[in-house]
Amino acid sequence: MSLGRSLDRLSQRPRSTEDIPSILVSDLFVGAVPRSDSPPVIRRWASGGIAAEVELGVVDERVECVYRNSLGGRERRYALEVSWTPLNFGGERPWLHCANVECQRRCRRLFLDDPYFVCRQCANVRYPSQLGENARRAQRLERAKRLRVSIGGEPVLGAPFPPRPKGMHRTTFLGIFGEILQIERAESARVEKVARDAEHGLGWLRDRWLDREPG
Repeated sequence: MSLGRSLDRLSQRPRSTEDIPSILVSDLFVGAVPRSDSPPVIRRWASGGIAAEVELGVVDERVECVYRNSLGGRERRYALEVSWTPLNFGGERPWLHCANVECQRRCRRLFLDDPYFVCRQCANVRYPSQLGENARRAQRLERAKRLRVSIGGEPVLGAPFPPRPKGMHRTTFLGIFGEILQIERAESARVEKVARDAEHGLGWLRDRWLDREPG
């Protein structure tokens, strides 16, 4: 990842940590011991009609990442460096390092900046509490659209849901379905409230106009 790309990222509008795929060091390690007996960790997402995934596994004290997307079967491999710091009462704490070579900050959580996992600053993401309500609302709506694409649908809020994709576990599909439904119902309720408030305001103005004494 070039420094120029990182600066371009920082100039864009911040995204929310809730909307960006991420990886925790605890997903890959128990203390300083790799979860070697567990299957690789996979993070999936969709954007602009393109579905992608990163498969992560610990190999020789590094995290090997395999990135794939649906655009021509593109695949990219890279590694995340891992380091350890001693604990006061014995043992060690593992850290993941940002994949941006100009940064390499150690973190407990990295965020996806397609196709690399980087620190929160390099990914230009913010915690929801750091975003205004309008920004948080826009993030939720964009997330609903991305989730629709991830299950084979169109990025259109309120559109009919597609059938469960072949190979997707029923529990996963229902979880995505439920999250989309929750976001869209909240937005529908907000729009209805705005319409009611506007109608009430217009009614009040109309009554004031009709009650005016003749000049």
